[in-house]
Amino acid sequence: MTPKRRLLPQGPDERIDSTGTMPVRPRHPLHGPDQDAGTRSPIGAFTPGQPAGYPTELEVDVSLGDGRHVHVRPILPSDAPKLAAAIAGADAETLRLRFLGWQPILDDATLRHLVEVDYDRRLALVALDSVGGGVGVARYEGRPDEDVAEIAVAVDPDWRRRGLGFRLLSMLGAAAASRGIRQLVAFYFDGNRDVEGLVRSSGLPYRSLVSRGIVEARLDLPLLAPFDPPAPDGHVPA
Repeated sequence: MTPKRRLLPQGPDERIDSTGTMPVRPRHPLHGPDQDAGTRSPIGAFTPGQPAGYPTELEVDVSLGDGRHVHVRPILPSDAPKLAAAIAGADAETLRLRFLGWQPILDDATLRHLVEVDYDRRLALVALDSVGGGVGVARYEGRPDEDVAEIAVAVDPDWRRRGLGFRLLSMLGAAAASRGIRQLVAFYFDGNRDVEGLVRSSGLPYRSLVSRGIVEARLDLPLLAPFDPPAPDGHVPA
């Protein structure tokens, strides 16, 4: 079986990256690790340049396993320059893994597509450090008439294996489920253990199919009420 047509525009900001592996065990799926689960940001309602429909409830301050903190919020059109710079500065191996061997081309239309989302069937969450620099992004891309969306998660090299990728995936999954998305789909190279570990650590039931060296992993989401930050439960290696 050949993987279905990709929904996500190709960009290294969206590559899937792992923060460690763990066996799937009984716990509420989409819950984060036992570090600080995240608190609603007191500045959420004042983020500059908010477009119509911007979900301030998705703004969360998160503590990671090494004690560092990030502010997670939905992406904004004003994030375009930083996103373009991150893509331009990505290393060759990152590009190979993200594009599954293809050379990326980022034009103005694609960049606008990445930062201008509807916060419903298309959503991206960005993680910012203490000075406002982007250190991670998680995205899902779906269609208005479907309850399946493609996902991708990226973490800056200096912030990997601290639980950030897992936390972004957990928050993105919770937001997707509360918006009626029932399944997330990820594509990656067969043998990419980092990505496989991130999928496994989600705690979600999933199944995978390998075709021509590419894995298509489908994660089933539970029925959820409107978004609430993940509660601490269990432990994920940082």
